[in-house]
This record gives sequence, structure tokens and C-alpha cells, in this order.
Amino acid sequence: MENNLHWISFGLEDGKVRWFCTDLSSKFKIENENWFNKNTKSITIYKGFETAENDIKPISEDIYRISINYKTSERKLHNKIYIFVKGELYKQECGNGIKVIRLTKELKQVLEVIEVIQMNKKEELKRLIDNPLKPNAVEWAMDSEDVLSNMNLLSPETKHCIKTIKDHGGAFKQYNDALVAILKRAYKSIANVITPPSIKPRHQVFVAMCFDDERERLYKDVLIPIVQAANYSIVKVNDQEYEGSIIGKIVDDITDSTILIADLTRNRGGVYYELGIAKGLQLCNHPIRTILTCDKAFFDDEKVHFDVQGDNIILYTSDEDYKEKLSRRIQSYKNEMNG
Repeated sequence: MENNLHWISFGLEDGKVRWFCTDLSSKFKIENENWFNKNTKSITIYKGFETAENDIKPISEDIYRISINYKTSERKLHNKIYIFVKGELYKQECGNGIKVIRLTKELKQVLEVIEVIQMNKKEELKRLIDNPLKPNAVEWAMDSEDVLSNMNLLSPETKHCIKTIKDHGGAFKQYNDALVAILKRAYKSIANVITPPSIKPRHQVFVAMCFDDERERLYKDVLIPIVQAANYSIVKVNDQEYEGSIIGKIVDDITDSTILIADLTRNRGGVYYELGIAKGLQLCNHPIRTILTCDKAFFDDEKVHFDVQGDNIILYTSDEDYKEKLSRRIQSYKNEMNG
């Protein structure tokens, strides 16, 4: 395959010359002319990755090069080139990349095709992550090797890990866990490129708070009544039974929520972690809203982390104070989301 590789220069907004590597067979030609603009003749999507010039070692995740052939008003054939990388589309002009802000209908269709390509790979990765050592250790390792190879993610360490699992039938847990972690990183790299999972059609509020007796009482006496009164269901990770990774469960629950309430009292790392997931989803245009709360006495004496001190935090002095302020904030967000 190495003999069939081709390197094509491309640029982003920093003006640096970069190299797109592809074997040219990794392409998808859009046949549906109903997707074309009036003068478009053909659209071809090439899949590859960034390398140094004439090198085969990937230095990025999948990149897509989009070639659109069209006829000008003088009836001459021209070519428009776009690069899709890390969730952004760049038009190629004179060696530079210009970020595309407004997508035409044609470009939207192209990105939908890329999303389908990525989703197929994402589903396979999820299957391997959720079913380690199944149907058996050797087949699981071989399937993982195939997927990671297609993504150009087979480092020497990964190859050693996979070989050990195949040779010893998954007898060494540290290697099994290491391969699951590698697969999760690969899954995350795809999640960063495509649109995040759409929110499910249900009203849910996720609560992040420390697990002590006082917070548990507050959760039962204040949060549950307020959230349910607003016609939302409420979920907190330590109130559920689950199988598999707790991190995966947290991410799924936050993704399926319309509001995340983070109580910062006690400055627990897990609360900031869950808040960070929601903030990351917001950067990807997920509609989740965040509400930060904190006991005022703790806030005055201990302070919350510097990164969120400037946020609009609800500071409460009693249960009734918390109920009033939180109810008002939830209703405000609810009105905004209902238009």
C-alpha cells in the first residue's frame, strides 16, 4: 500500500504548509446529482491523514479532502478543494486554508456523508469498547487491530499490546485494560470531529455534587422537589445501578440532559469533571445549560476554583433560599429553551 500513497499539500489559517496523505482508493464519489449546485459536475471525498512530506507516520486523526468539479459561466471546468479536519471546513486557495463560516446546501450534504462514514467507524469502536474479549480474546484483539489500523493509530506500543492479548488469550488484565483505553481514545477522536450525540427527547436534569450526608439531604429535600416541579426528571450518578465504565455512564447521562446543576460546595474534583463534560458539549453546540450553585458560607471562606469564580453562581444561605433561587433559574432556562 505504501507504493500507492500520494501526498498533497494543504493549508489552514496559520499559513503553514501541511501534507495530506492518501492512497487515492480511499475515496467516496457522490452520485446523487440532486445534491449538486447548478454548475457542479462531480463531488469526490478522499480520506487520509496529515503527515510530514513523503512520510507515512500520521500526525493527526482522519482528514477529508473534498474535490468539487464545476463549470464556470464561460463553460470551463474548474475545481474547488476543501479540507475537513477537527470539525472545521477550510477552502483551499493559493496554498492557504480559509475557514468556511456559511455552508451551502451542497457542502452540508457533503459533511453529512462524512458523518455517516465516521459513524460507521464509531459504532464499531463502541462495540469493541463495550464488549472486551468477546466473542473471544483473539478475535477481539484482531478486530481492534483492524479498526485502529484503518485509523492509522497502530503505534508500536499498541501493536505490542494487541500481540500480547493474541498470544496469551487475554490472560493479562493490564493489557486488556490498556487496549480498551486505546480504543476509547480513538472513539474520542471521532467524537471530536463529528457532531456530538443529539439530545434524547426527554426532560432530564443531571446533578453533580459531593457525596456527603448534608449534600444528600439537600438533594432529597431541595433539588428533587424543585426539578420535578418543573416537569424534569432528575439523575445523580451514585443513585443508579450500572454495568461497565462509570465514566461512560456519566458521559451518557450528561449528554441526555437539558440542564446540569453543579453544586461546588466542598470543591470536589468529580463535580468539576462533570461540569467540564457539559461545557465541552456546549462548545459542540449541544443545547445543555449549566447551573452552578454553592453554599454561601463555604464560598466566602474557602472559595471555588478560580476558573468559575466569574460565573453566575447561585449562592444560598438556607434551604428556602436555595429553592427560590434555583426554581427561578430553572424556569428562566425553560422559558428560553421553549422559545
